[in-house]
Amino acid sequence: MGFKSGQGLEWCVAGHAERNAIVNAAREGMPKLKGSSIYMSCGVPCTPCLIEIINAGIEEIICTEIAFYDFDRSCKYLLDNSDLKIRKFDFIEE
Repeated sequence: MGFKSGQGLEWCVAGHAERNAIVNAAREGMPKLKGSSIYMSCGVPCTPCLIEIINAGIEEIICTEIAFYDFDRSCKYLLDNSDLKIRKFDFIEE
């Protein structure tokens, strides 16, 4: 469709990894995600995924970079107004 990364999410038909991880945990019978951490190999997740992470009770996002899309102020707002922690994980290739 020609959108840049992170744009046009309202048209996105892909299952995002963060949402898939939450759904798969539920499908496998994981009793709760409250207090858990989620590891990501990207920056801050898109707004819909961040909402799912917060609603699932996940306590911490651990990612390879802490980067926000310029146009997406809602992610920053959600992080500032939730108890969700975010920290950078330095990935070292061997």
